[in-house]
Amino acid sequence: SLIEGRIIAPIYWEKQELVGWQTRAINNSIPKYYTMPGLKKRRILYNGQIAMKYTVGVLVEGVTSAWRVGPRAVATLGKSVSVFQHQLLCTYFRDKALVNMLDPDAWDDPKWAKKMRELMNPQKFPGRYVELNLKEGDPADYTKEQLKERLRQVGLEVDLC
Repeated sequence: SLIEGRIIAPIYWEKQELVGWQTRAINNSIPKYYTMPGLKKRRILYNGQIAMKYTVGVLVEGVTSAWRVGPRAVATLGKSVSVFQHQLLCTYFRDKALVNMLDPDAWDDPKWAKKMRELMNPQKFPGRYVELNLKEGDPADYTKEQLKERLRQVGLEVDLC
């Protein structure tokens, strides 16, 4: 079974209604993540309605990275950002800051990086956008202190509770 030996993360959307789930392997199983069949993950942002309450949000890929960063994290549930997710980010972080802390393998893809820079340029994103490429590992691999230090290095002093 694709959910055996996995952590199951419930996914809530709008009015905190349960809309689905995503699993994460606890060992080196493939696939690393498995999302509920039929979940329209390109139309939601995990933890978006909580993250939007902060003046600085952190964009990550998966639920485990969101858990590590804390309540200001918003996860795309994959490496790409859909047009709908981009619209949500523009709404949630208008006149605020958004730190892109997606996994390093995404940044290694020049086509993906170009698309992200196009989506998040000042003409298309109404807030402050900061890229933070961790170079190695995803945010879930770091301690909160290490992440706070990386955020300080890009000029953001934020609490990761």
